Amino acid sequence: MCSGSAAFSVTQRNTESKLSNICDTIDAVIDGCLGRLRVLGLNTKVTAVGFATFVMCLQGVDINGVEVGDNIMHYGRGGPGVRKGKDVCKEKAGGMEGRYHDITGTVIHESYLPPQVWDMKSNRSEEYERVHKLQSVASAAVGRWGRKRSCPISYSEASWTGLFDWRRKKWAEEVARVLLPEGGTDMLPEVTDFDDTSNLVPKITEFDSTGAKNPYWDRWPELRGTKCRTFLGVGDGAAANFGSRCGGGGRVCVTVGTSAAARIVVEDEDEDGDGVEEGEGRGKVPEGMWCYRVDGKRRLVGGALTDGGSVVEWMRGILGLEDDEEFNKVMEEVSSGSGGGEGECSAVPFFSGERSTGWRGNATAAIVGITRDTKKADIVRANLEGVAMRIAKIVEPLKRLSEAGVKPGDGGGSAQPRSAPPPPTTLVACGTGLDRNRAWRQMICDASGSRVAALDEGEATSRGVAILMAERLGGGGEGRGVESLEGCEWHEVDEGRRRTFEVKMMEQERAIRALEEGVWGGGRKGGGGSGS
Repeated sequence: MCSGSAAFSVTQRNTESKLSNICDTIDAVIDGCLGRLRVLGLNTKVTAVGFATFVMCLQGVDINGVEVGDNIMHYGRGGPGVRKGKDVCKEKAGGMEGRYHDITGTVIHESYLPPQVWDMKSNRSEEYERVHKLQSVASAAVGRWGRKRSCPISYSEASWTGLFDWRRKKWAEEVARVLLPEGGTDMLPEVTDFDDTSNLVPKITEFDSTGAKNPYWDRWPELRGTKCRTFLGVGDGAAANFGSRCGGGGRVCVTVGTSAAARIVVEDEDEDGDGVEEGEGRGKVPEGMWCYRVDGKRRLVGGALTDGGSVVEWMRGILGLEDDEEFNKVMEEVSSGSGGGEGECSAVPFFSGERSTGWRGNATAAIVGITRDTKKADIVRANLEGVAMRIAKIVEPLKRLSEAGVKPGDGGGSAQPRSAPPPPTTLVACGTGLDRNRAWRQMICDASGSRVAALDEGEATSRGVAILMAERLGGGGEGRGVESLEGCEWHEVDEGRRRTFEVKMMEQERAIRALEEGVWGGGRKGGGGSGS
């Protein structure tokens, strides 16, 4: 595997990013990868190209395949226009939000496509009228290489839009007709699985449909259509699960970077991905969670927090702990428990609003119980525990999926016999926020009541894409993504601390209800992002 990443800012502060600019960066990454392989004499071994992509991330193109405007619609996009679009969608949905959540696996939120389309129609109407099809980063890149004006997007990418019927693997027409403006459904691209081998996905050929020479034919001879297979994009969160040995087997991947997420891969009941009935058993999307497609036979269920590692950065800044030595001293107090007692406090860590499980975008953070005896270690512990308890809240329904006889998804293993006791759920912890913070991992272990394996492997997302491609290429990908966790550092549940966390979690829920009624105003206004 030769991997590369194309980093490009499409945050709210830089909304004037274009797909063409991102595709230029992707081209440069491939130039670099092929250059290294040529030096090593391995360029003839290239058999496939695949993507893990930020989702949701779409831009419109016109009838000629030319991008419209300079504004990518993406998961982090906000602003008054998008918030108003969300309010329009909620009004149109009426009392059907619960049904729409079960169909699409998403809530009505600024992170998803419908509010952003309303924003474009209301505030950039000329662009709206010119859009022929929406394109993802991966479909735009593949279309550029194959000289095709627009390409399909994968089930995985489509399911992150908030308009995809994850059961039937097609656009949720019932939802789209209600939530999108008139004509909005026409801009939805074709959808297919990420491994589609039909003519829907173009290949690098010498000449395009007009007879013009394709510049990529000579630039990348290793990737020509007869030699190399091109895959569509897979959501980065889905790929990361497979790259973190959580591609099945009931394992829950817990990642903490700037944000935080917990996700589990669930297989459909038959090989064709059918047989998942609405609103029943494990076919029902747990309340407050999202459900996205990995591919035609598996789905990703989970939840996310806007604030994970960002809470640590906030504390280090506000408490004067920027110096690593000073921070480590405080963390020693947190680990030893010596900072508790009279100064102990608790935290609701919604510094940037709440995503899962309540989706209260107008939520704010709070530290409760501060006294004159409260020390820095108390505040640090309270916030780390606060995040750990919110992760545990997400993990709770995922454990039910894991322990309900879920098909392991290990590349051919049979389902757990219904008469057998469910195996205990394992959490696999990874991400920069947890790599060097053993105390935080133990908090997540005790708060969730699940043993935790600390995985220390880089490039999990790229590795996950390689595993998914290898499955389709017959290159031994089956069974990968659920490899042994031997060699990981394990955290076992301390039953005493587990019982303490049960009390603290009830106290945190009471604090959240009090804040919602008295400070946040009760409404669930949008904020944060869709998560992965």
